Amino acid sequence: MNIKTTEFTQLWLMPGIAFLAIASLVAYQIGTDFNHHWIVESVAFFVVFTLLQFLYGLLQTILSAIFFSKASHLPISIDKKSMSAVLQSIEPVTSNTTAPTNNIISTCLHKSASIQNETQKKVESDKQRRIQILMEYANVVLTNHMSENQLETMLRNVELFATLPKADFTPAETDGSLGTADLRHFAWNIGKRLGYDRMTQAQFVKQCFPKEFMNCELSTIVRNLSDEVASIIKIDKPDEGNYDFHWKAIGLVNPLKIGSVV
Repeated sequence: MNIKTTEFTQLWLMPGIAFLAIASLVAYQIGTDFNHHWIVESVAFFVVFTLLQFLYGLLQTILSAIFFSKASHLPISIDKKSMSAVLQSIEPVTSNTTAPTNNIISTCLHKSASIQNETQKKVESDKQRRIQILMEYANVVLTNHMSENQLETMLRNVELFATLPKADFTPAETDGSLGTADLRHFAWNIGKRLGYDRMTQAQFVKQCFPKEFMNCELSTIVRNLSDEVASIIKIDKPDEGNYDFHWKAIGLVNPLKIGSVV
């Protein structure tokens, strides 16, 4: 290895390897704040490596001027334009990386808002479909056992029950063809599909039919809500995750031809 090669290795190659390592570490640290975006890390690496090379070259020039130049006592002139250009090149690191980061955040927030809107629409649609099915069920099972005015009252009660289970319900009367077992089954079939507890179901049916349950305590109604006894209105246990009725199994025709699964 000749003298020039040795000098090149000592003065530039070995420091260059060190500068590469330092620039890589700095770029990695900066990239951590921007989710390791490749553009950010590349720009940071280039700027840091260039700055180190420039400062090292500047240091070499200064040292040479001090120790080897005849004019060592004269002021050393530094190219202020070059230094200013290098320092200014650091500024785009922040500006260039802020834009893509803001775009990503904006996109994520937009998607989040869209997901929430779709979820809300689905919940509201499901709620309306469930109320419609329950009201149609009430209409089918009660229409032959109540006058039109009393049936209208019960349909309003069912609609209110679906949203406000603790509300005050308007009393109604049957024509006497339905027994307490039928009405208990009616309340259980609806309340079960709304996820209400047995006490809430019992309070509902006792308020709606005070005449039929005049001599029945709430505790008795709660205990016998879903008893398997002979009745006109049958118990219809909903399938898990589904609030539709088994229309054929309970001897009824689905009036809407719709279910709880779309």
